[in-house]
Amino acid sequence: MAVLKDMTRYLRKPHPIARRDAFTPDTVLALLKLLGFTFLMLPILGIFMGALFAATGVTLPEPSEEFADMASRPNFIILAAIIAPLIEELLFRSWLGKRWGVFLVAPLLLVGLALLILMGTDDVTSGIRYAGAIAVIGSASLYMSRYLKARQEEGVLDQALQRIFPFAFWGSSLGFGLMHLANYEGGEMGLLLPLIILPQFVVGVILGYVRMRFGLWCAIFFHGAYNTVLLTVFSKLSQAAL
Repeated sequence: MAVLKDMTRYLRKPHPIARRDAFTPDTVLALLKLLGFTFLMLPILGIFMGALFAATGVTLPEPSEEFADMASRPNFIILAAIIAPLIEELLFRSWLGKRWGVFLVAPLLLVGLALLILMGTDDVTSGIRYAGAIAVIGSASLYMSRYLKARQEEGVLDQALQRIFPFAFWGSSLGFGLMHLANYEGGEMGLLLPLIILPQFVVGVILGYVRMRFGLWCAIFFHGAYNTVLLTVFSKLSQAAL
């Protein structure tokens, strides 16, 4: 499919997209194909993670009490389908299309995530908090080193944008995934704990592509559709298991 080939090419070297195509029925079809691909990836990731966790004998974390309580509320579908996609896309991807956002928001967001991880609850081991903090602070350091190097060249802003943007793109997906660690507690996974949010990271990467290729509103609606379908399927499966 053309959209998957285009996404593959884009992810090899993420870059600011100067012009986006108009919103047409072909755009809707492309987004539906991407949504189907996203759901196809979930069982593949599940099999990989299940095999890895079984081989290492780790104890998987359970959903946190706060998340379980929120998920049991009647209005959770509204939160997951409308409110969460809007807030998360504004926080993690709205600024990707803005030069000032890439320069300013990305490093601040990564450092903020590092601080939140370090100040996290005791349900996440200190080793995991430090590993996560090192990952995001390291990303921010690489990000700024590229910027400082670009400042020595002509066309500083354009040069810096091209050099820094891949870090901003992948950093936004990393931050999106790490945020979902708050949904879990307990378990004895050690340094494998970040793998529990591998599906969210992959979805974040796809959402990043949607945001850059089709625009912010398409990313918000894509995110909402993904959450709605996922929660509906899980709800049906849970009812069938009872």
